[in-house]
Amino acid sequence: MPDADTGDRPPAWVCLALAGACVAAIGDFPYGYYQILRLAVTGYAAWIAVLSHSQKRIAWAWAFGFLALLYNPFIKITLDRDTWELVNIVTSGIILIEFWKFRKAMAQGEPTDPV
Repeated sequence: MPDADTGDRPPAWVCLALAGACVAAIGDFPYGYYQILRLAVTGYAAWIAVLSHSQKRIAWAWAFGFLALLYNPFIKITLDRDTWELVNIVTSGIILIEFWKFRKAMAQGEPTDPV
C-alpha cells in the first residue's frame, strides 16, 4: 500500500531507515559507515529543515538545521565515541518524533502544527 501523499517530504521508509541507522551506529562498524551516516543525516536534516521553515514550523527548522550542521561531513565536529552514541540516539528520537507528529497530523487531515 503506498504512503499517503506527503508532499515534498521523504517517504516513511527513509525516515525509519535513517532513525534505525542512527541507533545501529552504537555498534562497532568500519569508519565508512559513519561517514555515510553523516552524509545521510546531513541531507535528510537539511531537507526537513527547509520544509519545516517553509511550513512555519520554526522549532523543527532550528532542530533539523542544528542536526545538519552537527553531522555535516565537510566541517567535522569531533566528539568522543560516548558522546556520539548519545547524539545518535537523540537524533534518532528527533527524527521519529517529527515523523510521527507530521504523519499523525496528515492522517487526521489537520494542517501540520507550527511547532
